[in-house]
Amino acid sequence: MRRHIPNLLTGLRIILAGLLFTLFSFYLEVRVEGGGFLGPATYADTSIGHFFRDYEAIILNGFFVLFFVAGITDALDGYFARRWNVTTIFGRIADPFADKIMISGTFVLFVPLGQDILPVAPWMVVAILAREYLVTSIRGYAESTGVAFPASNWGKFKMLLQSLCCGSLFLFLGNENFLNTWARPIMVTLVWLTVSVTLISGVIYIQTARRLLKSESDDVESHETLLNSDESASDKSPTLG
Repeated sequence: MRRHIPNLLTGLRIILAGLLFTLFSFYLEVRVEGGGFLGPATYADTSIGHFFRDYEAIILNGFFVLFFVAGITDALDGYFARRWNVTTIFGRIADPFADKIMISGTFVLFVPLGQDILPVAPWMVVAILAREYLVTSIRGYAESTGVAFPASNWGKFKMLLQSLCCGSLFLFLGNENFLNTWARPIMVTLVWLTVSVTLISGVIYIQTARRLLKSESDDVESHETLLNSDESASDKSPTLG
C-alpha cells in the first residue's frame, strides 16, 4: 500500500489542477475589463456571470484553496517517497509532469487578465515555459545516456517560489477589495523575482548538464583509449610456435 500512496497523491494533483483550470476558464469567460491593478471586477450579463458576481470572493478564494491543496500533495508525495524509499517508473514520469502542468497552466491562465489586473506579462510566461521545456529535454537526454540528472537546490527553490507566486496571485485576486496600494509593488516584485530565479536555475541546469555530459564523454573516451592500447599491445606480443 505504501508503494502506491505517492503515486495516488501525484494523480490527485493532476486531477486538482484540471479542476482548477476548468473552473478558472469559466471565470475568464465571464469577467470583463473593469478597474485597474487588482481593481473591481465586472462580469458579463449572463446567468453564470451573475453567479460569479454574487459569490466572487468565495469562488476566487476557492481557486486559492484548490491550488494550495494541490501544492500540499506535491510536498507529501515527495516526503512519503523518500521516507518509505519507494520509487516507480510512473512516479518518475508523472510527478515532474504534474508539477510543470500545475505551474505552467496557472501562469498561462493568468495572461488573459492582463497586466492591469495581475502583473503577469505574456513574455514572462513564454520564458517560464521555455525554461521548463529546455530543462526537461536536457534531463531526458542525459538520463537516456545513463547520466543521473537529479533536481538541484536551485530547481527546488524555483518550484517553491513559483508555487508561492501563483498562490499569492490567486489569494490577492480573491481579496482585491481588501487590498490597498501596497499590494502592487509586492506582487510586481514577487513576479519578477520568480521569473528571474526560473531563468537563473535554467542556466545553472545547462552548465551542470554540460559538465556531467563532458565528464561522461571523457570517461568513455578514456576507456576506449585503454582498450585500444591493450589491443595494440596484444597484437605486438611475440607468438610462440
